[in-house]
Amino acid sequence: MQGPAHLAVEGDAEKSRRLAKNLVGNALKYTSRGGVHVTWGEEKETWWLMVKDTGPGMLSGPGTPLVTGLQEATASAKESDDRAAARQGEASQVLPTPRDSISAEALSPHQPGEGIGLSIVKRLCELLDASIEIASSAETGTTFRVVFPLAIGSRQSSAVLA
Repeated sequence: MQGPAHLAVEGDAEKSRRLAKNLVGNALKYTSRGGVHVTWGEEKETWWLMVKDTGPGMLSGPGTPLVTGLQEATASAKESDDRAAARQGEASQVLPTPRDSISAEALSPHQPGEGIGLSIVKRLCELLDASIEIASSAETGTTFRVVFPLAIGSRQSSAVLA
C-alpha cells in the first residue's frame, strides 16, 4: 500500500470502502504469484484509488459486455485526457492500454468469475460520481484506477480515508 497518510474527501465512506474492498478482494482472489499493490492520491480536483495485481489478467471474460464496456470507457477517457493534457503541456494520467490487452489465447487456471463484483464496482462508481479505468494483460496482470471528485455532494457525509 502506498499513499498519503490522510486524504480528506467528501463522500460516502461506506460505498467508497465497499468499492475498494471489491477491487482488492478480486485482485487477491486471482493473484497466486506476485502480489497486489494498492495506491491512492490526489490530483487537481480529484482523488484516485488504484489496485494493481500480477494475476493472469481478465482472461476469464474476454468480450463480455462488462469488460468490453470498461475497456471502451478507459480508451475514451484516455483519448479525452490526452487532448486536454497536450493543450496544457502535461502528460495524461489515464491508464495506458497494454499492447496485448485482454487476450483470449492465454487461458487462466482460475475459475472464470461471474462479473458480479465488477458490476457492483461499476454501480458504486456511478453512485459516487467516479470514473473507472482498466488495463489488463496476461503478462502484467490487471490494474483498476478509480477517479473520484474531491467533493461528491452535500447529501453525502464527510470522511477521512487512510
